[in-house]
Order: sequence, then structure tokens, then C-alpha cells
Amino acid sequence: MRHHKKLLAGVLVLGLAGTTGCGMLNKTSSPVSPRPPKGDQAAQPATEMYAVNLYFADEKGFVVPLRVNIPKVEGIANQALTYLTPEKSGGLLTGTGLHALIPSGAKMSVNIKDNLAVVDFSQEVLKMKDAKAEQQLVDSVVWTLTEFPSIKQVQIKVNGNVIPALPTSGTPIGQPLSRANGINLQVAPNINPAETTKLTLYYQGTNSAGNFNYLVPVTRIIGKTNEDLIKTTIAELAAGPKVQGLSPTVSPALKLLSESQSGDTVSLDLDNLLTEGASTEQSKVLNSIVLSVLENTPARKVKITVKGQPPTLAGVDLSKPVSRPQVVNQKQL
Repeated sequence: MRHHKKLLAGVLVLGLAGTTGCGMLNKTSSPVSPRPPKGDQAAQPATEMYAVNLYFADEKGFVVPLRVNIPKVEGIANQALTYLTPEKSGGLLTGTGLHALIPSGAKMSVNIKDNLAVVDFSQEVLKMKDAKAEQQLVDSVVWTLTEFPSIKQVQIKVNGNVIPALPTSGTPIGQPLSRANGINLQVAPNINPAETTKLTLYYQGTNSAGNFNYLVPVTRIIGKTNEDLIKTTIAELAAGPKVQGLSPTVSPALKLLSESQSGDTVSLDLDNLLTEGASTEQSKVLNSIVLSVLENTPARKVKITVKGQPPTLAGVDLSKPVSRPQVVNQKQL
């Protein structure tokens, strides 16, 4: 028994000596981090996030962009689409009145090559509740994916196959789609389908709770016009949304005094900005003009003056051209 006690004491001494030796090595190389208190978890590295505009439907049926942060992973375009499903989007949309458009349970994959995103869905997308839901789905997918600079067109497949159209609405999906196909389509009455002009214009929507205002892109199809697209865009923007559920962003009295284009910049000289009938949110006035002009022209920047002078608006430096706003709508409830 005495022999066993001596042996155990020797083991303990060796163990302590070994521990002390490690401590000495740590002191001479790098400091030892203190152990977290019992029960605490070691700090985990923060997840890197990626800001992107995702497109959801509002309570009135318009497809709307919302700026959100999602975990940054390899294959971020596919990750973005998963957040267009009810399973992933719920927490992002609380209180906004918006809802996801890809049906619950749908599976999808995205492959990108030469600016074309090929999206392969499972068969759930062929079982949408009605024609409107089918069109909303297409708008949501195409406009979300074309937010990425590497994607200009989107080809939709189902179970690996290209199909000519969705079953209920007849929405064509047999060919690659782009923003040129439009969103929230609004067709003017009595026009010749063979002679039309498409304009995407931004108006204001509000949720039923009245605590979230947002910009809504509407593609208006009008008769072919001889006016240039910049003049027509400002005129149609001032004409208002022409549909229930949306509000004007600029005054109906807004007039374009002159316009020009140099390189990638469009210059607009307006008679006024903040007049009766315009949105009470100055950022909505500015962004609706900039977004509408950039959607309808090849330009990448807009220079705005009022009677030849840069206006003071929403704390933005308008003495220089402004680019497309990265944040169109953001949840701030």
C-alpha cells in the first residue's frame, strides 16, 4: 500500500511539472487566453453578412425590393433565392406586410455563366395558387437575381427542363428573361401591341399598418412615342401611378426644363422638386427620379439641378452626379 502511495505521488509530481513546463513555454511564446467561466461558451467568430435587395409581394400584390442582410456564403445568388421562401424570410419581413413568393417546400439551384443565371426549380412552382402568383414569382426571381452585377438574364427551368410557359398564367419562361421584361406590368388602354414603349417608374407604397413606406417599381406599357426616353420618363412619373394602392412620389406639376447626356451621366434641370403632391419623404422624391431614369436609359449616374442650381435635398450632395441608390427600401419599423 505504501508502495502504491509513493507511485501515485510520483505521478502527481510529474503531472504538475509537465503543466508548469507548458506554462513556461506559453509565457515565452504568446500569452495564454483565460478560460471562459464555467457554463460560458467560447466566443464564435461573427458570421460575415451580405447586403442584397430581395423582391417580395406587398399586401396589394405589388412586387417590392427590400434591402436585407443574409449570411455570405459561396454561391450567394442561390442563397439569395432561398430567402425568397416562407421558410427563410419570415423573420426578415415581420411588420412590413410583405411576403415571400417562392412556394413552401420548393427546391432550387442556380448556375451562372456568361451573365446568364439558370435557375432550376422543383415542381412546386407549377402548382401556384393562381395566374397572379405565377407572374409575381417570375418578377421576384428575375429582379432579385439581376441585382447581382454578374447576372443580366435569367433562364427558369423546372426539374431540369425548359418549359414554354407557366400553366395558369401562360407567363412565358421558355427564353431567358431580364429587367427589360418589366415588373408589376401596367398596360395603357387602347394601344397597338406592335407599337409600344416600356417604362419602369417608381411610386410609393405603404403597408396597411401605415408604418412602412417603400418604393414600388411599375413597368408601364404605353403607345410608341417620338419623345426621347428621358422626357417621357419624367412626364409619366409626374402623371402618377394610375393604379389603386400606390401614391405619387413627385408633384404632378413637375416639369423638365432641359436634359442632356454625356458619357454615362444624364443631366436633368427641373423646375422644382418639393411641391404640393410630392412625397413627404425627400429621399423618396430623389430616389424615384434617379431609379426611374436609370432603369430606362443606359446611364449609370444622374445629375439633378433646379433652375440651373443644385438643390438641397435629404442631406445628399447634389452638386455632383448621383448613382443608383444601393438601398431602395429598408425595414425601419
